[in-house]
Amino acid sequence: MTINETVTLILSISSLIISFSTLYLTYFNKVASLVGVLVIYNYQAKGKFKRELEYSISNTGNLQLVLKEVEILVGETAKYEGEVYTIEKSKSANVPCVIEPGQIKLIPVGFDSNSIIGAKANKNRCFVAFTFYSSKGTTYKTLHDITTIDDHLHKTVWQPFRLSKSI
Repeated sequence: MTINETVTLILSISSLIISFSTLYLTYFNKVASLVGVLVIYNYQAKGKFKRELEYSISNTGNLQLVLKEVEILVGETAKYEGEVYTIEKSKSANVPCVIEPGQIKLIPVGFDSNSIIGAKANKNRCFVAFTFYSSKGTTYKTLHDITTIDDHLHKTVWQPFRLSKSI
């Protein structure tokens, strides 16, 4: 076998490997992934709920996700497994909704300011809980800690969060 034949064979095999990898990643490897970030905090909202948050939820995976519900929870930790939470009164427009791969949705959440005050008084934490379902039927519960939102707009509240492990 000459050097030209060897180079041609190596290039052909490399092309086949790249083609099969692309085929697998495009059609068979389905990943649920998202990035959420708090974009607006209105602490003097009008109406029943005195606090309003607005989240940007971006589907960065290649599976459809359904945002089923958004709740305000009060509990001890951000670990959802086996923990007991109190569900606070809240409202969320645009829920339920389907978020296609590559799509971004704005999700407003209204709640009473007493939720955070009560959580801090009892040494608990206050979370916005997002419940997602993938097109494979997997359930995801993602928590965003808003306990420190009134503490001079603490910077950790504004950091992006990702889809949690399935429950």
